[in-house]
Amino acid sequence: MKTGWMVLTLALVAGGAGALYLRPSADTARPARAGFAPTSRCTGCHPDEAARWRGSPHDLAMAKPTPETVQGDFREVVFEDTRLSHSGPDWSFEIRAADGSVERHRVEYTFGTAPLQQYLLKLPGGRLQASALAWDTSKGRWFRVQDPALHYTSRYQTWNTMCAECHSTDVDKGYDPDRDAFATTFAEEDVGCQSCHGPGQAHAEDPTRPLPARTDVEACAPCHARRAPLTAKATPGEPFDDHFRVMTLQPPLYFPDGQIRDEVFEYGSFTQSLMYARGVVCVDCHDAHRASKAADNSTCTRCHGAEPPLERFPTLAARARDLDRPEHHHHTPGSPGAQCVACHMPARTYMGVDVRHDHRLAVPRPDLSAKLGTPDACTNACHRDHDPAWAAATVAAWFPRAEPRPEHFGEVLARAQHGMAHPRELAQVVRGDAPDIARATALEHLLADPEACLALEASADPSPLVRSVAAGCAEGRPPAERAALTAWALSDPRRVVRLEGAWVITGAQSFLRSPEDLARYRAARAELNAMYEAQRDRPEGAFNLALLAEAEGRWAAAAAHYAEALRLDPEYTPARANLAALARR
Repeated sequence: MKTGWMVLTLALVAGGAGALYLRPSADTARPARAGFAPTSRCTGCHPDEAARWRGSPHDLAMAKPTPETVQGDFREVVFEDTRLSHSGPDWSFEIRAADGSVERHRVEYTFGTAPLQQYLLKLPGGRLQASALAWDTSKGRWFRVQDPALHYTSRYQTWNTMCAECHSTDVDKGYDPDRDAFATTFAEEDVGCQSCHGPGQAHAEDPTRPLPARTDVEACAPCHARRAPLTAKATPGEPFDDHFRVMTLQPPLYFPDGQIRDEVFEYGSFTQSLMYARGVVCVDCHDAHRASKAADNSTCTRCHGAEPPLERFPTLAARARDLDRPEHHHHTPGSPGAQCVACHMPARTYMGVDVRHDHRLAVPRPDLSAKLGTPDACTNACHRDHDPAWAAATVAAWFPRAEPRPEHFGEVLARAQHGMAHPRELAQVVRGDAPDIARATALEHLLADPEACLALEASADPSPLVRSVAAGCAEGRPPAERAALTAWALSDPRRVVRLEGAWVITGAQSFLRSPEDLARYRAARAELNAMYEAQRDRPEGAFNLALLAEAEGRWAAAAAHYAEALRLDPEYTPARANLAALARR
């Protein structure tokens, strides 16, 4: 299903805000949903957590406009083609179109808090659209999001599709493909307790019924990953791989060595880290209830200091020493270069002002950057008058090695991106000890060589992501072989694997060898169809339904879905090309 994954880029909130608690106004309150309780039911018994949450980016992910929540300057400001104004309870955008006409939109919600704040404007069809103008909270200025695809009327700026599920609690998109319209609802407008802990009504009514405080990485992953959705809706606490498929280390999302490139958030990077492999979780470094983090190195030295928490991480016993000293970082204490994040979490800037740190927590490898042309923590941010070769020599002098480093998986992936990697070396990455996301990426490169791909027998791999790629190994084989070689995927415990299996077998299901396999196929095929139906608010959803119809020989249905994709986005080239090819049949 290499053409089938639909990637949603989520506009997540970063940074902090003042200590402010906002109660939903009467017109935004929603009837209690099944299983969900108002946040006010939580705060009475959990006052400390509530106090930390109030005013946090989660609390202020989305809010009704008030003098306290609106950070931008709306005092009769004219910015290029837009006039901003504030009168009483209304904050407004007046936007001049290319034909000279002016449309006035009232701000329905603030969106985010820092380092930038956007504003949601109501458009026909139940759409809330993110403003193309954003407020830079650190510099106190307006700036325009430059990507033409992010014009405020663009489908790719539609809150209902692109943003809602990670800025509000228990969102139902409510999309009607026949009318191309939304009736989106949510339990609460911000990211409240139950966004992470799950429905809490039963616990609120009877506190002896536990609602576990989840601390695993998968609690955060749904909204802190670049991923493709597999279902219409995920309930907190359910396995990540049953609802999402994390995107692998392919361009343009990542550099071949795994460094962040596009806006991929944190999960895909963090799963590459040694910390993740040793059992470190997000809340070891972050307080999920508030945004503030220590400005110094104390977050890191809790583990990388003289007295590490050996009961949690016994492997630290062999390296229990204070790393916040010049002998380790080789910089003046207190200087920017002495900050752990400067070397181990280099940053990239998105949307003009949003600085995101790479969560691989990796040892700097300027030698690897010199080979691959990837960013180097030393010379990209600080020592810009030098090159990675200089940095590599400097680091080698600081930390001499008796043995050469083994080849990094990034070297193999870099060759693979240019069609120069041998199947044998890709197989070595898949079978080796690289992070799962890197092993899955190497296996993706082997899909072009079905014999080598199948020879790995990765159907038994412990990683659902690797197994999901392995389920595609036989996609180009004759129907009977596709069915025989992929049937295993239909009974996998993870939906991400079953969906790939159903995709590959569609059109070849008559070759399945047993009634049990056929029943499993029908169940997985229903999951596949449900996934694409849930995506019909995007052209990719209609396009994938068309591909599915073509695989089953339903030509009229395929043509209708291609046409639907083009109605949603007339510039969606894959649908136009496939529709033309279908017309020539």
